[in-house]
Amino acid sequence: MPISMTGFGHHEISEDGIIIRVDIKALNSRYLDLNFKLPRILSEFEPQLSNLIKDYLIRGRIIIHVEYEADDSSDNGLILNENLLKQFVNTATKAGKILNTSKLPDIDFFLNQTDIIKTDLDIDKEQIENCLEKTVIFALQETQKMRKIEGENLTKDLKNRLSHISDCIENIDIHTNQNRATLIQKYRDRINKLIDNSEIDEMR
Repeated sequence: MPISMTGFGHHEISEDGIIIRVDIKALNSRYLDLNFKLPRILSEFEPQLSNLIKDYLIRGRIIIHVEYEADDSSDNGLILNENLLKQFVNTATKAGKILNTSKLPDIDFFLNQTDIIKTDLDIDKEQIENCLEKTVIFALQETQKMRKIEGENLTKDLKNRLSHISDCIENIDIHTNQNRATLIQKYRDRINKLIDNSEIDEMR
């Protein structure tokens, strides 16, 4: 049974204080083209994920979107990067002097800067990798399931179209055979009029 090139899979796992969500979207492509959208904390696992996906998929443009968060019910907290925060504040203060203003950006500006706040994870990398791989595998299986269903639907549609074409050809043959003698006589009459009813060698 043919398998469609397009499909979608989603899976989410909450395990040992972390939550990982994976969405996989498969599109038409002659070659295997992997496009990862990973949070920074998971970026180092991209090579392992690439090898894992190649075990399941051969062709297609594959978009893998992964979300990661710490479970609120866990003991994981937040860490403030004080040194980096001070650098931002000092830089903002210097900029204020240059612009002749003492007004600093509000606290949200500083807290939204990259790496100012980090999650304090009591989880080792192996644990994260195992959870990530399991989630990706389930999402891949869901994607393959959808691709098979889509392939079955495409096969049914193709068979219906071929059956319709076959019926049309059969009807054309029947109609042609039914009218063949009439058409031959019609053309014979026309030719006879053109040549003044002279005898025609039908073997010519």
